[in-house]
Amino acid sequence: MRIGKLYLCLSALICGSTWPAFAAEPWLRLRSPHFEMLTTAGEKKGREAILYFEAVRGFFHSSGTIREEGRKERPVRIIAFRSQKEFEPYKLNQFSSAYYLAGWDTDTIVMSGIERDRYPAAVHEYTHLIIHRSGLNLPVWLNEGLADLYSSLQPQGSKIRVGDLLPGRVQRLQRSRLIPLEELVSVDHSSPWYNERERASVFYAESWALTHMLALSQEYRRRFPEFVVEIAAKRSLEAALKAAFGKTVREVQTDLTNYFGGRLVGSLLDAQLDPGSDQATIDTPSDVETQVALAEVLASSKRTSAAGRARYEKLQKQYPDSPMVEAGLGRVFLREKNHEEARRHFARAVELGARDSRVFFDYAMLSRGRAGDQQAVELLRKALDLDPDFEEAHYHLGFVLLRQNQFRDALAEFGKVRHVKAEDGFEFYRAIAGAWLRLGDRESARVAAERAQTLAVSEEDRQAIGRLLASIGRLNR
Repeated sequence: MRIGKLYLCLSALICGSTWPAFAAEPWLRLRSPHFEMLTTAGEKKGREAILYFEAVRGFFHSSGTIREEGRKERPVRIIAFRSQKEFEPYKLNQFSSAYYLAGWDTDTIVMSGIERDRYPAAVHEYTHLIIHRSGLNLPVWLNEGLADLYSSLQPQGSKIRVGDLLPGRVQRLQRSRLIPLEELVSVDHSSPWYNERERASVFYAESWALTHMLALSQEYRRRFPEFVVEIAAKRSLEAALKAAFGKTVREVQTDLTNYFGGRLVGSLLDAQLDPGSDQATIDTPSDVETQVALAEVLASSKRTSAAGRARYEKLQKQYPDSPMVEAGLGRVFLREKNHEEARRHFARAVELGARDSRVFFDYAMLSRGRAGDQQAVELLRKALDLDPDFEEAHYHLGFVLLRQNQFRDALAEFGKVRHVKAEDGFEFYRAIAGAWLRLGDRESARVAAERAQTLAVSEEDRQAIGRLLASIGRLNR
């Protein structure tokens, strides 16, 4: 399978405490370059599904929507059950057939089945995952609209089809009056339009329809990425529409009404697969690997977290020398903010031979200020031995070294951090400025301090960086 270059550019865009029964069918593990799938549905269906997700991922990636800027792309795990009965202990609510969970070192999509008619729900969730990774904070209507729009993705040879009609959404639109756009875009997760079933069906349908028009219609699609940037920047709908399309809300409302009066069709677009993404390997995971993955699904969701903890505790009795189980228990207690227990389990995982960089990182974060920063340094260096591209470890190691007055080593670690969260930018550049100043490089200190100054949010921050810049200025006289 070869997939050519993508036409549509969206570069700005864009899961009871009882012990659930395990599947009678054996678990298989399939691996492709960007996915790992655990399934009881058999090799043929598993292979078809994982390669389908690679094609969908190729569409997003070549449009620039999947890359975590400056960071190594994290794998996605898919857990695909063979039947609704197997899925029952893991489902989030009575309506869900698929969902995704953001995890410590991987994101997970859980599917109730692996037949082709289950793909749209899973791709809907995968789209949410992609949007989450993009770092854009989109309003609910656009987040759901994009997820619905791309749920229809269908690879066709060297292209991919997007935007085919969703019959349920169309029928709802034909039976209901449109929500005024000003009201639609104000819906949040607490709104009746989102939580009441009848209202929600209208909200979802219109969100899909509006997104479909803006992203795919001849009149709007070329400026859609610009519109997404405007909306993500918290501009009002009126302002975003004016900036991107030169239209008012009223004009777009009229266009939306007319849009579904015509014949709506999807678009056939190019996409691009990475080399090797048309291949998948298969093996049989160990029992502990499978059960830890299932326990983590339960533990990661608030609704099933008690069942996840119970699963891990039973696994600990079954596999007392497993670093994977101990690491899982560490994550459970970390989520519960029981840092003493979390630290104890991470320490036990390391003692048992853990090879997961995240285990060493979390253990290091819990060790700071306890046995001294030197232990944290050793643990962070071990995490980086296992994963040299672990930017979060470089970031925190830099701060620990700074506290130890190892300024040049701290700067070396900071230099390996290519992506800094907006909320961390001020402290990051202020720390760099302080390190350069202590090393006597006043010009480098000034440059870093001025960068910090642009990222200061509070008055306290502005005053602190002002004092630092004044100190640097006096020393330069």
